[in-house]
Amino acid sequence: MNLPNGKYRTAAGSTMEISGKYSGISRVEFDWLEEGGCVDCKCSAYDVDGYLTWDCEECGGGSAKLIPVAMMPKSVEPQGDYGVPTGQAP
Repeated sequence: MNLPNGKYRTAAGSTMEISGKYSGISRVEFDWLEEGGCVDCKCSAYDVDGYLTWDCEECGGGSAKLIPVAMMPKSVEPQGDYGVPTGQAP
């Protein structure tokens, strides 16, 4: 948990919004299908070193880099850096 307050998005479209006096409130919209996960995936409520992470006994889980929404051009959809299976370097 080290990202400051703000809205973040992965290249596949999952989002995380962090707020609160001490950045202790998070809201995650995890698109397990687009991230390459499965219905059994459990998404973390907070970032891990700037990544959205998910654990799963079925598919092995994974992670995806979180990018500040303000830094993304509105006319361009994020590309690349889709979900990375656990055990592989992001």
